[in-house]
Amino acid sequence: MKQFKSLTLFSLVLISVYLSSCKSDPSPATPPPTGISVVANSSLGSVLTDNKNQTLYFFASDAAGIPTCTGACEKYWPVFYVENPTLDGQLSSTDFAVITRSDGKKQSTYKGFPLYYFSPTGDGKLEKAGETNGDGVDNVWFAAKLNYTIMISSEQLVGADGKNYTSASVEGSEINSFFTDGNGRTLYVFSNDTQNNNNFTAADLSNNTIWPMFYATLGDLPTGVTRSDFSEITVFGQKQLTYKGRPLYYFGGNTATVGDHNRGETRGISFPSPGIWHTVNNATTAAPTSITTTQNATLGTLITDSKGRTLYMFTKDTDGSNHFCPTGQCTTVKWPAFYSDLITVPNTLQASDFATINVAGTKQTTYKGWPLYYYAPAGDGVIEAAGSIGGDGFGASATSSALWYAAKSYSIMVANAQLKGVDGNQYVGESVPGPGATFYFVDGNGRTIYRFNNDHSNTDTFTNGTATHDAPWPLFYTPAANLVLPSSINRADFGEITVFGQKQLTYKGWPLYYFNGNGTNGDASDPAVRGKTGGVSVGSTATTAGPWRIVFTSTTIAP
Repeated sequence: MKQFKSLTLFSLVLISVYLSSCKSDPSPATPPPTGISVVANSSLGSVLTDNKNQTLYFFASDAAGIPTCTGACEKYWPVFYVENPTLDGQLSSTDFAVITRSDGKKQSTYKGFPLYYFSPTGDGKLEKAGETNGDGVDNVWFAAKLNYTIMISSEQLVGADGKNYTSASVEGSEINSFFTDGNGRTLYVFSNDTQNNNNFTAADLSNNTIWPMFYATLGDLPTGVTRSDFSEITVFGQKQLTYKGRPLYYFGGNTATVGDHNRGETRGISFPSPGIWHTVNNATTAAPTSITTTQNATLGTLITDSKGRTLYMFTKDTDGSNHFCPTGQCTTVKWPAFYSDLITVPNTLQASDFATINVAGTKQTTYKGWPLYYYAPAGDGVIEAAGSIGGDGFGASATSSALWYAAKSYSIMVANAQLKGVDGNQYVGESVPGPGATFYFVDGNGRTIYRFNNDHSNTDTFTNGTATHDAPWPLFYTPAANLVLPSSINRADFGEITVFGQKQLTYKGWPLYYFNGNGTNGDASDPAVRGKTGGVSVGSTATTAGPWRIVFTSTTIAP
């Protein structure tokens, strides 16, 4: 019995010693991560984690490849480091590296971006495995993804001239967010490009080395960047990615003045001077259409280029030809031809109304058949500033009406040309035989408008309601209340009447008509109907003017 008690007491002592030693032993350290995995996240796509499913992150300020999260920042964003990690099969070892930070610590990088964990409480305690709560924090922290096509950098813009710039392309200090490719190389847009139209790259690609077109199949994007804002175009056989319609470029070259030499650089913002090339971010506006409309306090809705510079029409171009510079090479460049190789328009215009003509090798855009021009006041080709309308009414004098008008969606426009009847003879003014240019009204498409000299004030005496009789001279009508007129024409001179149930526009009381005969007897017989004035000779004789006349501001009031 004594022997049993002694054994029992000895056993209790041993157990007590064992338990005491267990309490005093330190807890075993959490083994460090040994690998990097790719995890499919329902919201973010393919995300990089360590082998314990802890999400890894990029910092937008690290686009240059240098860690900028230091000091207190590290409490929330602990550094990730694994030497020779075991990699997921979707990953390549060439995309990973190890750098030494300024504090001497080592840090792993992926495609040049330093990798971090996220500690929501700032005490080093990481978020739970599988969580991605660090993604999108302050719009500068993003989950590390397998294949970013676009990434975001956040830093001071520094030009090739070594100066700091703001997002407005003026000198100054400002932290900016901007897009880079997945390797941290800055992307740019060209200020002269228009919607889905690259206006920089030469046809022979000779300048593509300076500003190479950026293209990649769209893969992962940072949170907050909208996939539908990206598209692609083809430029001289090469694809180019666009953002909000703006073609994207790199800044190439490797000289003191040309090219981004390293990831994260923004040298292109000052080359060749500030304001021509810009970085890109979510705030970047949609690319302007190549042709748009601009509201002018004096003239109303004008047709302008993508920068708001006014376009003009020449009254002598009613036939659709360029009569200002028919050779295409004029020494005095007061009215440079406007041309866009890709027509894009807002919903206030129709692209089908625009076309291209070739003027002795020089291309020019037309609107409803009217060639379009800029105005260069000094005659040196320097176009007037956006919003200016200095060319409207140009050419007017005590003896002449204006020859130039700002381009608009005119209901009625002014033409200035030689009148030619269906008899092949020349006429001037009130259907008088003879050579010389005459001012007269046409519709917005350049089709001549007539009056019948036997009509009376607001009384159509020609139309009788019989189709065969009325067909050659259709009534001209557009609502008087909605007329879009050249600046020299008085809206109050127009009215409207009703003739056999149809409305007809009047000018100074004269009912207005088209000439629409068939064969050789009407303006509409020719496919190029604009600019035709065949009706002026109808009913005329060698000694007497016919009853059909052109209409202009010089027309007297109907009796």
